[in-house]
Amino acid sequence: MLKQAAPSSTAIELRLGVLDAQQRTKDRQRELKQLVAQTESFDVLDAVAAVARSHSLPEVEQAALSRQIALTADPVRSLELRYQLVELLQQHNAAAAATEVDAILSRAREGARCGARNCRF
Repeated sequence: MLKQAAPSSTAIELRLGVLDAQQRTKDRQRELKQLVAQTESFDVLDAVAAVARSHSLPEVEQAALSRQIALTADPVRSLELRYQLVELLQQHNAAAAATEVDAILSRAREGARCGARNCRF
């Protein structure tokens, strides 16, 4: 199991290789989602997203992007991550979810245009 809060990308790949060899596909997704929930490391979240992408685990990739969005304090980075999330959802035919995230982005853009003014959404 991936017990550390910040395992290396090599450790993540090795663990997935073991789970794949044992044909434990549900454990693979469960362990990666647990890691996403536990870590606050952007490097680990990037590694998990990349591994999820290469192993065709869109739910895990979505969880990693969502966690990064929740953790980042940088509004520009947050917007970039949200765009990545929308693209991921659109690729996997999650049109309703993509529309919802797009609405969030629209509100964020509107908020950025309002600046210090008290605009209402």
